[in-house]
Amino acid sequence: MRHLLFAPMLALALGSSVHAEPPQEERPEADRPTDFEIVKEAEQPEGWPEPGPVFAVTVKKYPAYRAAYAEGNAAFWLLFAHITSKEIPMTAPVEMAMQEAPRGYAMVNMGFLYQSTDVGETGEEGKVQVIDVPAMTVLSYGTNGPVTRETYEAGLEQIEAELAKLEDWQSTGKLRLLGFNSPMIPEAFRFYEIQVILEPKKEPAEDQPEPGDQQPEGQEQ
Repeated sequence: MRHLLFAPMLALALGSSVHAEPPQEERPEADRPTDFEIVKEAEQPEGWPEPGPVFAVTVKKYPAYRAAYAEGNAAFWLLFAHITSKEIPMTAPVEMAMQEAPRGYAMVNMGFLYQSTDVGETGEEGKVQVIDVPAMTVLSYGTNGPVTRETYEAGLEQIEAELAKLEDWQSTGKLRLLGFNSPMIPEAFRFYEIQVILEPKKEPAEDQPEPGDQQPEGQEQ
């Protein structure tokens, strides 16, 4: 029952995050409590790393997982109806693929995560698609409070600084936001993670000519 109460409340919490607005003033340091503790309102999928750390960037590795996805403003309620009809418990976090937009960052789609790949079945059901997502590596920044353009860009800035230090990984350009808490938790203590999905850096093939060494087509050396 707790998961069913968590779901509609989380919908309200994430409503402002799917299209982050510019803040009216600088975010006060009071929004960063020194004794911050992450409140877990629902279980994570099996094998997922623990949420956090807070106010820091870390590399995280996620196992393959199953999730139901939907697009549009009604995505949350489409997904909620889906898991309710299938009697699939609500998990945390809620996953949102994000992309840069004129007014900040907009949600591409939303995902509800199954407990494991043994639960349910993949496939399409109306506007909901259930897929198995491959294992992935990300750079993640954990933070708190409202999701604004300022906080999102501040998190990405810290991620980019850490990304520059990695020798073997590069960004895929894919962004996502993981939301862990509902309005039942005071705003300053709601936790979310801003993430950039990574991929191994590709080494240039040894038999490929260096740029500028190629001859125009049909021209001999």
